[in-house]
Amino acid sequence: MKKLTIFLLIALMIPIVCAIEPSLNVISANCDNTGNIVVEVSHDGRPVYSDKVTVSTTHKYTKEKTMLSGDWYFQNEKTNLIGRSSTIPESIIFKTTDGSLSKNGEYKLIIDYFTDTVDEKISTATMKFNCPGKTCLSSSMCNHDEYCNNGSCNYLQCGECEKAIFHACIPKCADEDTCTADYCKEGVCLHEKLPGCCITSKDCYDGRGCTLDKCADNRCVNQDIACNENKGPCVSGACVEPKGCVYTTDSVCLEKENEKRKYFIYVNDPNIQGNWLERMNAWLSSFFSNFFKQ
Repeated sequence: MKKLTIFLLIALMIPIVCAIEPSLNVISANCDNTGNIVVEVSHDGRPVYSDKVTVSTTHKYTKEKTMLSGDWYFQNEKTNLIGRSSTIPESIIFKTTDGSLSKNGEYKLIIDYFTDTVDEKISTATMKFNCPGKTCLSSSMCNHDEYCNNGSCNYLQCGECEKAIFHACIPKCADEDTCTADYCKEGVCLHEKLPGCCITSKDCYDGRGCTLDKCADNRCVNQDIACNENKGPCVSGACVEPKGCVYTTDSVCLEKENEKRKYFIYVNDPNIQGNWLERMNAWLSSFFSNFFKQ
């Protein structure tokens, strides 16, 4: 008899325990032209704190999850405790304040409840609803991926090879590199390098030491080096791979040039070292030496 009594008590307690576990159900969701939403939620079970409940939406086309911020109301009074009774279902109102539901179209509302001690989801309530779109006079009043149409913000349904920027669909594969051909294939961006195209002169290096490599108007110019620097009448240059310019001096020519210089010495000649007396003695010595040879 005692065992039967305990069994009956346990059996009676099971539905009570199950009823205590909180449960949320969406009754209605209404969106206005300010981008805000009013949601009526039926709560059953033990009370829960609002900071353990998250409200989010996903748009039918974007599929992006948007977290909503707002306030909870019970009997027209703001509250942070959802539910007062654990046995009688109660109507709770959630109102957003951020105006984030600006797009026209269908949304899916998602309400998740988590435990008090750990971040473990207990239940989820969902509902689909429509928004008229945020009231606008121009596209600048809408988000960048929207455009203004008939006074409301609408989602830009761009193609798989497009992206939404500044209220318009543009090709998404442009990489701003003038040396690539950008195109889209099955939704994937491909960037093909253009032959002979350059950005800087480094792109034009041909591995040779006898060319001057330059980039002009995104095209490579590889010009032969002349090796004609003015290094004197007795010095000649030639380009030799892979070193580049190589210069040689003609010793016979250099000796003749030195002899000429001795006959045309001037006091202010910066190419002759020493003072004017030394330069004069050198000139006289050279003059008489050549005079007696005649």
